[in-house]
Amino acid sequence: MHRLAEPMKVEILFPDPGDLHYIAPSKMTKESGGERLTSMVLLYCTLLRMRVAHRTRPAGRSSCLILDNPIGVASRPLFLQLQREVAQAMDIQLIYTTALKDFDALEIFPKIIRLRNAQRNRRTGEAFLMHETSPIGLDAIHMMHDESRNFSRENHEHQEDQEDQP
Repeated sequence: MHRLAEPMKVEILFPDPGDLHYIAPSKMTKESGGERLTSMVLLYCTLLRMRVAHRTRPAGRSSCLILDNPIGVASRPLFLQLQREVAQAMDIQLIYTTALKDFDALEIFPKIIRLRNAQRNRRTGEAFLMHETSPIGLDAIHMMHDESRNFSRENHEHQEDQEDQP
């Protein structure tokens, strides 16, 4: 007669650093959308890392995860930063897509590429997804900022300097 394995207990770490505790997956439904999404991204990263660790041959980058409008659910910068840090530590690339203009949430991202689907194929009616470029042909931009700098003040001073020049 085969002996059955004992039941396994699963708990998930609640993703708020200010309130660290474990909860049962069934209780995740009572948490906010941002907490649930963050927990699921962290769980995905953990499971993927475990899968990569058990491969017989070493692999390069393990994977990427494309998230469709997660900022509509998890706009709290703390959750987005936690997702990015865990994924980076586990060598997983996260790609976020959103149409929202929540600048507080978007501020944590080092690269933002704007796309639009304003054109359609005349024959099929399908929309084209295109990289939005400026009229002078800028393809992409990588913006870096130093939090100690006050860009508003610097811009104002630059404008004053331009006005002072003949």
